[in-house]
Amino acid sequence: MIAFREIEDDDPILALSPLVRALDFLRCEFGANDKGILLTATMALKPNLIARAVTEIEWPDWMEKDVYRRIKVAREEHYDPLWVLHYELINLRFARHYRRRLALTRAGRPVIESRFRSFHFLTKHLMLGSWRFQFGRDRLMGNWDIWLNVLNVEAEDGVTGKYLTHVLYGPPDQASPFDERASYLYDGVLKPLVWSGLLTESIPEVRLLSERTYSKTPLWERYLNLDDKPSRNVVRH
Repeated sequence: MIAFREIEDDDPILALSPLVRALDFLRCEFGANDKGILLTATMALKPNLIARAVTEIEWPDWMEKDVYRRIKVAREEHYDPLWVLHYELINLRFARHYRRRLALTRAGRPVIESRFRSFHFLTKHLMLGSWRFQFGRDRLMGNWDIWLNVLNVEAEDGVTGKYLTHVLYGPPDQASPFDERASYLYDGVLKPLVWSGLLTESIPEVRLLSERTYSKTPLWERYLNLDDKPSRNVVRH
C-alpha cells in the first residue's frame, strides 16, 4: 500500500512540482474571477490565458520554445498540461462548466485553496485514477508498490527508461530499436511522476523515450513513505 507524507502549504519544496505551479496559476485565476474562468465557445481555456501559462508555469518540455515551435498562437489543445488538468478537475468534480466559465464546485473550492491538498489529490489521481495515463499501466505487469520501490533505488543517481524497463521486465524478446514496454512504462508510470514533480526527466536531442533519464527530486523523499530497504525484485513475463 502506498503511503504519503503531508507537507505544509507554504513549504517551498512544493514549487518543485510542475503540477503545483499549474495549480498555483489556476488558483490565482479563480481568485481573480469570482464567477469562474472565462472559456471559449468550445469550453476551452482562452488563448491569452494559455499564453501566460506557458511563460509563468515553466512546465518542463512545455516551455515557449517547445509550444511555439510550429504555431504562433497557442490554444488549450496545444498545451497538454493545462488541457489535462482542466478536464481532470472536471472528472474529479472539483470544477464544472457553467455559462461558459470554469467554476469551482463546493467540494472543489477547499481542495484547490490548499496547495498541498490540491497537489495530493491530483498526484494520487494521476497515479491511480487518471484515464490519461491508464493505457500504459493496463499493458504492464506490476503495481505501484513495485514500481515506486524499484525507482527508489534505481533513480537515486538517474536511470534511463531503457535500463529501468530491463530491470523490471528483463531484456526484450527480440533485438529491436523499439521496445514497446518502455513506451508503456513511460505513459503509465514515469510521466505522472514527472508531471507531479517526484521525478525529473532529462531529454536527449533524439528525444527517444527509452533514452530519457529519470532522477528522484527532493519532493520524492518528503512526500512518499516507502520501504526503508526498497525491494529490487523484478517482474518478468
